[in-house]
Parts: sequence; structure tokens; C-alpha cells
Amino acid sequence: MRARQKMLFVSVFLSAMVVFCNVAVFVIAQETPASDFVCELSANGRGVKILGYTGNGGDVIVPSVIEGLPVVELGREAFFGGFQKNNPASKITSIILPDSVVKIGKSYGDRAAFSFAWELTSVTLSNRLKEIPVGCFRYCPKLTKINLPANLKAIQAVAFNGCTELVDLIIPASLKGVKFLRGNEITPDNYAFTGCNKLPLIIQARIRNWGYRGRF
Repeated sequence: MRARQKMLFVSVFLSAMVVFCNVAVFVIAQETPASDFVCELSANGRGVKILGYTGNGGDVIVPSVIEGLPVVELGREAFFGGFQKNNPASKITSIILPDSVVKIGKSYGDRAAFSFAWELTSVTLSNRLKEIPVGCFRYCPKLTKINLPANLKAIQAVAFNGCTELVDLIIPASLKGVKFLRGNEITPDNYAFTGCNKLPLIIQARIRNWGYRGRF
């Protein structure tokens, strides 16, 4: 009887150790405080538009809701890093956009939503975005990883121009093609990926199959 009890104790102890050793510890990432963003209401007044960033950089998770309203849009210079690394956004290393975001504002010149984000290495875009605007990620010299949204329809000129370290462009299986535009005109050589020559050949080929004729 004692031998059986001892064997049962050992069995329970070993089972407990196996469970303990296989317990996964999940860390829930916290959204960046709304106070780190400059915001206004969207044009229809039913959502929030982020105009700028005032935080300390590092990892940024854009909240899906601010003051009870969904975050639906980024302004055209929302995370512009500054030509002299003089904007707070220049210190951001990664950024995650919620799927509530449906639009990124159109830029003018080199001042775009994520352009010159000097320390940015990783971006997760909302799958509801349909267009990546002109120069959106231009000259993000440390950007290595970004996804193309599942509902993407168009990539504007020089969108990723100068992202020389980009190696991991995540393309969802459901995305069968996009248009390469300059304004409203289809422009196969719109230099969207000029400088992105570290992209794997298989990814370059897939982009070419969509009609892109510019340089990598």
C-alpha cells in the first residue's frame, strides 16, 4: 500500500513539473497612451484622426479607440521623423496600427506619414487600408519588416523609396495584385520600391507580376 502511495505521489509530482515547464507566459502589450498623440475629429465627426506624435519613442501601439471614438485615420505627417531627426517620431522603433484605421493622409513633398522615421524597424499596417500614399515610408533607413494590408488596392509613387534594409515584406495570400500609381494615373515605374534591393528575389518577382517596372 505504501509503495503504491509513493508511486502515485511521484507520478503526480512529475505531472505537475511537466505542466509547470510547459506553461506559456503571455505578455499583453499595452496600447500607447492617447496623451502621446495629437488628434482631431475625422471629417464626418464619427472617428479620430491622428495628426502627430509627442511621446518618447520606442515601441508604439496606436489605440483603436480614443475618447470613445474609433481611430480611423492618420494625418499626412502623423509620424514624420523630421529631416534633422528633430521630431519625437524619429525615436519610434516599431509601430502597430489597429484595423480601425482605414486611411493615411496624402503627403506633399518629402513630408509624409512615416517618412524620415530614422529608427523605425518594424511596422504593422491596418488590413483595412486600401492605399499607401506617396512617399509614405520614404527614407526609413532601418525599416526591415512591414506587411501589405489584405485590402490594399494601390501603392503610390516612392512609397518605400530609400528603405534600404527592407527584407521582410509580408504579403497576405489573399492579395493577388495592386496598382502602382502616380496620382490617379497607373505608372508601373513609379519608383515605389527604389532602394529596396534587399527584398528576397521571390518577393521582387511577385511585385513584378503585379506590374511594377521600377527599380529595386
